[in-house]
Amino acid sequence: PGLEHYLDVVRQLCGQDPEVLACLERKSPSTGMIAVALGLWEERYDRIIVAGFSFEITHAYAENPLIAERGSAESKHADTDIAVLRCLARRFDSLYTTEPVVAETAGLPLLPAAAQADQPQPVASS
Repeated sequence: PGLEHYLDVVRQLCGQDPEVLACLERKSPSTGMIAVALGLWEERYDRIIVAGFSFEITHAYAENPLIAERGSAESKHADTDIAVLRCLARRFDSLYTTEPVVAETAGLPLLPAAAQADQPQPVASS
């Protein structure tokens, strides 16, 4: 299947949400967002965990030269990805994230272990 098929999957999962449709007209979602949509579409998983997302074009393995060239680390897919995730978070209770920025920006619940890791740990007293 081509790109249009994957965009149709996103549209259907989002219930033809007007905000999502408007974003899709401007920019396609990232490949990571398509992977999330396909995971939901398959209906074979108890939960889908969004991990490693930041809405930026940074790479863990090297500096991305596009950041200096464009003067920004923000992904061109960010607005679309955020709109899609916000909509999916309202529609599916099986969607979680390990990333605080995704939880704050798109409203996905933090995976319980990730939420606990984000909290200050008590210091043991002797």
